[in-house]
Amino acid sequence: MTDVGVTSPGRSVTIKLAAETGGLVLDPAVNGSVALTLTPPPGVTAPSSFPASVVLSGGQASITVSFPSAGYWRIGASGPGGSKGWVTVDVGVTPDTAP
Repeated sequence: MTDVGVTSPGRSVTIKLAAETGGLVLDPAVNGSVALTLTPPPGVTAPSSFPASVVLSGGQASITVSFPSAGYWRIGASGPGGSKGWVTVDVGVTPDTAP
């Protein structure tokens, strides 16, 4: 998954997923379903609108999501052939709001 950078609560952000070879190069031969999980910050409930899966085509896919509150949100992905990946999204965390 791509580095998302900092976003704000309620703002939509597009996250790109890419299947990569062992050399970290796009593998366009990978196609199929990727299961997604969302781990919210402590004390926050994950939104029901978060997609449970996405389909890779040519080794790539994307999702557009928003997060309802500030904190660190972890997205996990499990895809074809046992592949796994994750990204932590920083949603509105500043020195004043850091956990």
